[in-house]
Amino acid sequence: MTTGSTATAARPRRGRARRLLRGVLLLLGAGIVFAGGFGAGFVYATVPGVTNNPPPAAMASAVAPPADTPAGGTAPAAGPAGGIGEGIAAEGVTLTVLEVDRATEIDFLEEGVIPAAAALETREAPTGGVLVSVTTELENTGTAAWDLTCGFAVQMELVDGLDRHFVPIDGLDRVPGNPECNSRLNPGLGTTMTWVFEVPDNAEGLLLGFADPELSYDELTFVELD
Repeated sequence: MTTGSTATAARPRRGRARRLLRGVLLLLGAGIVFAGGFGAGFVYATVPGVTNNPPPAAMASAVAPPADTPAGGTAPAAGPAGGIGEGIAAEGVTLTVLEVDRATEIDFLEEGVIPAAAALETREAPTGGVLVSVTTELENTGTAAWDLTCGFAVQMELVDGLDRHFVPIDGLDRVPGNPECNSRLNPGLGTTMTWVFEVPDNAEGLLLGFADPELSYDELTFVELD
């Protein structure tokens, strides 16, 4: 009886040992499989010539610009909207260039005196330059009144073939025939206005750019002068 009891007690211990051994073997097998997969992935990602990224052709196709995009990445500059004698409309203003003159000096009204009583003086061009006078007919098609000579009612620039930008001289109210300082041109009305620019005497290919600064500042519409 003592021997039989000993054998019966030993069998459960051997059964538990076998189950523990199988568990250890299963864990070892899972570890080996995981390590093998991780190692393969690492080699695939790091060995030269092997990559997880798309092939170069696919990447180029994904980032390539549309076929109609200019090579430089910017749209070509728009040409002038018209020339001398043509009425050209922009947002808030319609302009017609009536006359263009180049001179080394122009008539200038006496400062501080009302135009009707002012004496004529002379304004000379700077050394190496000329005075370009552009006489225009302007119509206010916006919604606010303009002070053309002492305010910034209409943005005006002269641009030459070298893309140099010139702004009008100060004192446009002293140019004979121009509106007086602080006079207002109401919406729906028009007037004649002469703009004078100091430019180098070799400036060619001149364009007059204009815009209503309250509506489209720096978005100039151009008129060909030369």
